[in-house]
Amino acid sequence: IEYYKDALLHLVRFQIDGNKGLDYSVCYPKNKFDNQSVLWDLNYFKYYFLKLAKITFDEQKLEDDFHFFSKYLLEADSKYFMYRDFQSRNILLRDDQLYFIDYQGGRKGALQYDVASLLFQAKANLSTQIRDELLEYYLVQVSQKSKVKSKNFLKYYYGFVLIRLLQTLGAYGFRGYFENKSHFLLSIPFALKNLQWLVEKSHISKNLPELKKIISSILQNEELKNLGLTKSGNRLKVTIKSFSYRNGIPKDFSGNGGGFVFDCRSLENPGRYPEYANSTNLMINFGCTGGQHRSVYCAENIAKHINNKFKVDVSLYHTQLNKKGIA
Repeated sequence: IEYYKDALLHLVRFQIDGNKGLDYSVCYPKNKFDNQSVLWDLNYFKYYFLKLAKITFDEQKLEDDFHFFSKYLLEADSKYFMYRDFQSRNILLRDDQLYFIDYQGGRKGALQYDVASLLFQAKANLSTQIRDELLEYYLVQVSQKSKVKSKNFLKYYYGFVLIRLLQTLGAYGFRGYFENKSHFLLSIPFALKNLQWLVEKSHISKNLPELKKIISSILQNEELKNLGLTKSGNRLKVTIKSFSYRNGIPKDFSGNGGGFVFDCRSLENPGRYPEYANSTNLMINFGCTGGQHRSVYCAENIAKHINNKFKVDVSLYHTQLNKKGIA
């Protein structure tokens, strides 16, 4: 906690003292966190998380929410230096001193963004009590260097928490789904935990109906919430899927980077042959060495599948078991 407080003390210096005389014209790619910057972050979330995770949404309604949200955030006082990626992975500790990296995205902006970045970093998984303690500490420190009032700061703070979380989910989606760096996916459940907290505390504006609907859908998605988690102790969990190559190979939500993929396109498609179109009989055989275990299992499961899915008459025979008088 003391290191966090030290980091926040440095952050106040960066934001207030660092702002004095700084030439923002050399900032890249933008000199300030403006409307375009906000929409870049929100679209990052839309295209690299929502679409790659196959979360459905109304495009126009979401765009309307994005523009409303951007206008709201930009009402906050934005005359300070924004570090942009102020989180624990960019704070190094050596000889009991803190060192800071990865500030190349810095620009002029609001104070709230960097505080949200540090205190709501997904995998840091800070408790609500610790976040509140650190936020209070920051507000005391920043008030000593500026005329910032806690009430005005908090008015916009949770909006910046939300956009930071959405931007982070976009980054996890880009690195995890698009670049197939599966370890980034493991941070998603922690980010969703923070989103859940925002929902429970009613910190998401009712003026963002489509975004609220999307967040609710995300929070109900069991695959996303359980990425990297195992519910069966040390037992292996096997997931089997069928898919269409037209829609791409299914993503591995476990964080292990995938398993086996078998391409069935080289097999003949019976639907394309007229002799099968009016067939009234179809035989399916499974064989193994003894005819008592593997083939029995496969036969019983395909029979169960066909019974459940199609209106046909299914007869199931275990020839080897019958011969031995077991069945």
